[in-house]
Amino acid sequence: MTARPQRRQSREARGRTGESDVPNAVRRLDALLMAASAHVAPERLVEIQRRLVAGGGLSPPQDEATLGALMMFTIDLAVFTALPGRSTAAERLARHFRPAPGTLDSRLIDGMARSRFALFTLEAAAENGRHYARDLVTGAALRVAGEDIDRIVRPEGVRLAARLVPLGDNFLVAGTVIPLDDALIDAVRPQRSADGRGWTNATRAAEGVYRLALRDGCPLVPGLNADAEGREPFPLLPEDGPVHTLAHRLSGLARERWSAPEILGFARRAASDGDAVMDALEGANLARQMERPDLADAYEHVLSTMLDALQRRAAIGQQGAAGLLSWVEAEIAAGGVPPAVRALYQRLKQRSIAAASSDQDAAGLERLRARIQALRAKTIDQGCTEEEALAAAAKVAELLDRYGLSLSDLEIRRQTCEGFGVDTGRRQRAPIDDTVSAVAAFCGCRSWSEVTPGGTFRHVFFGLPADVEGAHYLYDLIAATLDAETAAFRKGELYRQHPTGQRTSATRSFQVGLVHGIIGKLHRLKQERAATRDSGGRDLVPLKESVIDEEMDKLGLSFQTRSRRARRVLKDAFKAGQEAGDAFEVHPGIHDGPAPARPRRRS
Repeated sequence: MTARPQRRQSREARGRTGESDVPNAVRRLDALLMAASAHVAPERLVEIQRRLVAGGGLSPPQDEATLGALMMFTIDLAVFTALPGRSTAAERLARHFRPAPGTLDSRLIDGMARSRFALFTLEAAAENGRHYARDLVTGAALRVAGEDIDRIVRPEGVRLAARLVPLGDNFLVAGTVIPLDDALIDAVRPQRSADGRGWTNATRAAEGVYRLALRDGCPLVPGLNADAEGREPFPLLPEDGPVHTLAHRLSGLARERWSAPEILGFARRAASDGDAVMDALEGANLARQMERPDLADAYEHVLSTMLDALQRRAAIGQQGAAGLLSWVEAEIAAGGVPPAVRALYQRLKQRSIAAASSDQDAAGLERLRARIQALRAKTIDQGCTEEEALAAAAKVAELLDRYGLSLSDLEIRRQTCEGFGVDTGRRQRAPIDDTVSAVAAFCGCRSWSEVTPGGTFRHVFFGLPADVEGAHYLYDLIAATLDAETAAFRKGELYRQHPTGQRTSATRSFQVGLVHGIIGKLHRLKQERAATRDSGGRDLVPLKESVIDEEMDKLGLSFQTRSRRARRVLKDAFKAGQEAGDAFEVHPGIHDGPAPARPRRRS
């Protein structure tokens, strides 16, 4: 029977907090202030805001800092003042929330009911977070405590206005504190009582200070509303978003650290979010206006990196990147952005454009492209069999290797990677899609697939310009071969043997087998090329891969590997396609002379 009273006494003992634990009391008061604001009717908040803004002849504030101050002033008046004959929100909180007598909550709620608006001067810091102060109206000595006051760098002589809640011999700041100058003090002089004991109307005094602070601002106090050097604090904080987090982090790092892979990678990945791009632009412009060159340079570095990634993606035909850039520029045009911001965007956009390939290599690359175009005229444009396609593939490999061997390592590194997109126009996969990775590997490229805004598949080949040109040609060549071999299959006896209802499946099974055969041939060709390099030729693969890896990082794309479902095929048609893929040996017959004669196929 004695356990429960003992536990109750223990909880009450833990709830009692002496004046020596002022920081804990300050934090608890903030929570009670928010709880009391829940007892304010929404229309009361609207009426107070209207009185502060319109009643003071002010324009509705637009910037976040002024809006935040307006909200804090509104909450203060809504919680601690009331209409005639009505109770305050603090008093209503006391009726609804009844903590045990003597506990910290009980004493704080009682203090909220006896709070007062005060002007005071800080004189010195005392122990346990309390500061000596003197009331500017009554001349009384005070000991005040609050987290905002604790941040002031040089508190002696600083004049402040705040709502003070008594707790024992201390006064705790409820809500925000306002730095004062002579103009703010003079504005409320008429509300002082003649006997010097306080205010004739404390509510009007508070409203007068709040209106003037909203209209004209407040003096800067280092640590409170300014940085340690006395500058106005930057309103965009690290917690406002990932771009702001990164920019603030960079501003504190040495410039050589700005190019660290994790920093560049973060900015490039963030480029996929249009709002993040606008955040970087806003931060860069605001930092320049506020003469914060450290932050301005950091924001510009982030924005330039993001624009570079977007432009690289747009250059390889990624529709999402091109659309996002268009959206950003439309936002800049439609948002009434000042000319300085537009100029900043254009300057950084131009700075981020990737450099073109070196002039030393331009002529050789054009000659190679002309050779590949000549191959196209002899194969794709005239239709080709699989034998001719594989012979052409061997020729492409020879041309690419020959071109690569003619370049120095420096010339290869100076090249800018390119991308080529194949828009399939299809929403579902087809057998030819299986060749994309094999073609890319054969030509020394990277590849990936993406979905267009229209919901169709799109394949991308990415790598050095010559290799991408070869991959583009080889993919088109396989597509033409697939068409030609499929047409021949449909004229054959095996196709006619299938029932009408199975002929579509038979055709698709044949294409799957044919594609697998071509992939196997390309794989063997690649192994033969590797063996040649191992036997004494110059191996460019590691060098090219390092260049492509660097360029891939600059795109800032993230990829997901998806497993493919196994296709169901008709065994006989698949085998026929596979045999068609295996039946031909690679001939070196694609050359610079007349197009070779097309061999007849037996049905």
